[in-house]
Amino acid sequence: MRAKRIGIILISLLLIADISGCENLKKKDALPAAKTEESEVYHGFDDLNQDDPKTAQESVLKENGMVCAGGKIEAGEKNWEKFREATGEKKPVSIRIMQKITDGAPFYRDVIYDGTVYRMVISVDPTRFDYTYKNLLVLEGKRTDESVTSRLVVLTDREDLTFEEVIESEGNSDSEKRSEYQLIFRD
Repeated sequence: MRAKRIGIILISLLLIADISGCENLKKKDALPAAKTEESEVYHGFDDLNQDDPKTAQESVLKENGMVCAGGKIEAGEKNWEKFREATGEKKPVSIRIMQKITDGAPFYRDVIYDGTVYRMVISVDPTRFDYTYKNLLVLEGKRTDESVTSRLVVLTDREDLTFEEVIESEGNSDSEKRSEYQLIFRD
């Protein structure tokens, strides 16, 4: 039953990846389970009541997390700002992001910063979707000449990644271009 549910969630995730801000999933080597279990910051997804999205949302916000819908922050923006402040001071910190999906169960992303490297673990399959990046970038720009300024928040190893490159790759079906970053949210 659980395997079937995970399969349905994974299929839903892949079908709506463009909306969810998780459109650039790529397979990387997962960290060993022992390392995950011993981490002072990471505590996995077992503590969430994933069968009840309302209860899960309350739990995420109570634990200093945030909720995204349609790729934008819906709740917990102050928690995000605290996370950003701590990373700016090179202090270890983590944040749980609940990603709501229109026609499906939400999924969760834990972003963990150890003072040097960012790690993102996605609840759909934590052993498969476990990524590390050197930089958290806030990129600003306009999607079109007539549009208002937008902000993209991404994890990447590249310090020189630009707003335009992310926007271009979002519309591109070439997964290699999308593999350079993980989009956390946009507004």
